[in-house]
Amino acid sequence: MSSHRLQTSKFIVNISVDRPLRQILASVMTTTGRPALGFQPMTSFTATTKGVEEAAVSVETFIRKAEPGWSLPESVRDALLDDLQMLEVGGDINYIRVHSASDG
Repeated sequence: MSSHRLQTSKFIVNISVDRPLRQILASVMTTTGRPALGFQPMTSFTATTKGVEEAAVSVETFIRKAEPGWSLPESVRDALLDDLQMLEVGGDINYIRVHSASDG
């Protein structure tokens, strides 16, 4: 499983690619570590290019309610797509990456 994490001013975001389940899992917590009300914990999407976009839009839409104009850094989308490519060739995606909110 790969895990991509970042913190906004109000939330902690985690988007993971789960190799055995072939799913993209997304969660949003408050900065105090509690699940963010209104975002279903461990929301899952298929491990496809479409699933990456759906996960990104889901997280962005939720966070923009509290932080207008916020966007998921492009580095997160790129890393998720790289993970999908690695899955296709049977490679290892066992890592955690912390992204900066300003990663582009």
